Amino acid sequence: MKRRRKYFFELCSSQPASKGTSSKICSCGCIAETRQNFNIWVYGDKNLSRGSGLFVPETGLASNHHFVLPADGTFFHFSPGQYVLEVFVTEIGARGARSLFKVNLEITPEDYKEFNQPGHGLYFDWGPDAGRYFAHIRPPPKTELPAFVREMFANEKEE
Repeated sequence: MKRRRKYFFELCSSQPASKGTSSKICSCGCIAETRQNFNIWVYGDKNLSRGSGLFVPETGLASNHHFVLPADGTFFHFSPGQYVLEVFVTEIGARGARSLFKVNLEITPEDYKEFNQPGHGLYFDWGPDAGRYFAHIRPPPKTELPAFVREMFANEKEE
């Protein structure tokens, strides 16, 4: 079974009004040569909540957000090039979604090659001086074996 890719970012939502706003982030769109909506939304830092409402207090809210394609076979393939990532929000009582923010991203041929290795992740970090996001690749986390297992194999090497 092929794993679906997850698209993750940390978002700080702010609300200028004197009262908080109840919202639902409904989709994350990615535009390159085609447009793809990632309509399954999950948020939270430790305990994840799937696509329910979200209350943003007047002081703002920082949370991790995950966007996934549906399990109906929808597929989106990233390739080297320029992308526009746009997040939409629908406020309670509103007639439709509005754009929360839009950001330009670039995947270089070098990043693309590394990103497509099993378990590798593509991350974008904000560069405040340049006023844009920079991509970098992270290999899968290395799992350290428990001490007793390491000792067992260390003893084998000595024999």
